Amino acid sequence: KVDRALVQEITPQTPQPAWLQGITALLQATQLDVVAEGVETAFQAAALRQCGISLAQGFHFARPTSADGLIAFHGRNDVGRAEPQCAARAPHPEGGSTC
Repeated sequence: KVDRALVQEITPQTPQPAWLQGITALLQATQLDVVAEGVETAFQAAALRQCGISLAQGFHFARPTSADGLIAFHGRNDVGRAEPQCAARAPHPEGGSTC
């Protein structure tokens, strides 16, 4: 897991913190799955995705909800998609790759 405190370092002013370069190299050399926690912006989601981190959780994707709210959500949406729309289509704000 990538801690929320590290994810918060990804900003338009610092789109590629040093730790992100290290994680990218690790992912390229291994078959590890990495989950980023605390993703709050489309910019962060796009930067992580472009560096090979495709699993993430945080307010950018959804707010905490009750069990009843989750059941209602599943009833309203096609949850069988292979990729969530919000994560799969988050473009990099400046274009190109950050890695």
